[in-house]
Amino acid sequence: MFGLPQAVKSARKEWFLVEGYFDVIALAKVGMDNVVAPLGTALTDYQARAIGRHADTVNLLMDNDRAGRDASLRARTILENKGIATRFILLKGAKDPDEYFSSFGCERLTAALSETLDATEYQLALLKLDVDSVLGMPSADYRNGALDLLAAEPDIVKRELYSGRLAKELQINRRAIREEVERRHNVMKAGPRGAVSQQRDLRRGNVRRDNRRKLRKYNEDEIFILMMLADNTQLIHIKPSVPKAKLGGYALSDDTGAFLSSEQATAPLSASDFGNGFLREVAALSIIEAAKGSLTLAALHANIDNIWETYENKLSDDERDDSAPDVPELVHSMVQQQFNAYDASELSKQSLGRVYLQRLIHLRLSQWERQATIINRKAGELEMAGSDKEAAEHYANAVTLTTAAQVFRMITQGEQQT
Repeated sequence: MFGLPQAVKSARKEWFLVEGYFDVIALAKVGMDNVVAPLGTALTDYQARAIGRHADTVNLLMDNDRAGRDASLRARTILENKGIATRFILLKGAKDPDEYFSSFGCERLTAALSETLDATEYQLALLKLDVDSVLGMPSADYRNGALDLLAAEPDIVKRELYSGRLAKELQINRRAIREEVERRHNVMKAGPRGAVSQQRDLRRGNVRRDNRRKLRKYNEDEIFILMMLADNTQLIHIKPSVPKAKLGGYALSDDTGAFLSSEQATAPLSASDFGNGFLREVAALSIIEAAKGSLTLAALHANIDNIWETYENKLSDDERDDSAPDVPELVHSMVQQQFNAYDASELSKQSLGRVYLQRLIHLRLSQWERQATIINRKAGELEMAGSDKEAAEHYANAVTLTTAAQVFRMITQGEQQT
């Protein structure tokens, strides 16, 4: 975690919690020096106590992806358990503060930092963002998700306020929204017995929502890029590139420079770009078929069924019980919904390649950052065990991956703007 800036150690004020050091630098460029970052790892109780000695309120500004969103909500719980008030900031149109600064400039970032949200507003905004950006999300899922979030809000005044906003947005009678929110709120307060008493009316919708929550581990970007590949197997030959001339503009270590020029960074799509688990196995088979020119949407659907049949057998009893019983059906549905929206967009051949490349880069960089988090965790374990030399090597590898992801992302953003 970044050390606390000397200039503000004596003042109790608002602080910002971001994810990485490039984000700290971005906020410093707009005059914010009261910023800390856990550097890709989860916020700890010790770090929360350290922040609490200097901050009255912490504005949470983690990356705008699934992992960053979850990290923000976990950080809120940890900080508020230490008596530290929290607010959230959502940067629309960018993954993190560094990307936002590069894309929109100093004034826009400064203005965005003043637009803070409470936890319910933040989660509603994320849900709305998903509706706008995730192809094929049913409107009923958005409505039900928003109603559940409002029902979980403990402050009745906020429930009333946000119910009015939702009613206006959905063009539904305000009273109907308010009554449904209060009904769900009372069910939540009643606990399992109250939920069971309401289950007959809600059973179908609840099962569908529960399964969607369990399906979140199946990354929508991963499904989207497989769908694109099934529609046009020629995309398999597209690969990222990192021009050496552009690398010269960054002060990189030899290891990071070599990594960015390696086959690992510039190869076409591979199964290693996917998270561990079911979709990685689907991807491995589908990529082989795409290289042969035999992958189609029908073949992709067949791969999903065939892989799931063998994958499920490898799960432990607990994992099998926790997995959605109709995972293949849900993945099939996501593939088809995404394809319908994608097909209707009628992208040109040039645009098609550009969209595919953007998705590939996003997947690859996200995977590097996940690997860095795992390596950092292992380094900490080695350090605790007294293996300082081995721990230092792990930390260095994690820094290489994290820095490579940040630099690659900035180069890509620069190319998109030119």
